[in-house]
Amino acid sequence: MKTFTEYLAESKKTYSLKVKIAGDLPEDFANLLKSRIENRGIITFEQMKTTPVTELPHDFPELKNMEVHTFDVMTEYPITPTEIEKEIFEMGCCQPGYYKLEIAQVLLKLIKLQRVIMLTTKVHYYMTTNTKMA
Repeated sequence: MKTFTEYLAESKKTYSLKVKIAGDLPEDFANLLKSRIENRGIITFEQMKTTPVTELPHDFPELKNMEVHTFDVMTEYPITPTEIEKEIFEMGCCQPGYYKLEIAQVLLKLIKLQRVIMLTTKVHYYMTTNTKMA
């Protein structure tokens, strides 16, 4: 039989995000961003790759002739894309629209599932009460 500490160790969750930023970045950008989100218990913060300058960057079709920097961030505590976007904006090195964040696919599927459940509950309520949906 497992001990309580073994169950606790197995139940630890991690939260993953992928940060993509178009354009030139200051030399110490990664260290600055990492220091701003350290309170979330950073497990990993890695600059995965930087694409060469392309005419139409893959995730930024509205921009032209830019390189794209990709960072993988994994934390012990939940962090939302909005929180990281706010930190990047406050650093003053990137304009809005020059950065995008992707939540790990598992979390994204859970969010979509939650929306489906909420919609199903709303439809069921309106069907049982014979009122019109708003």
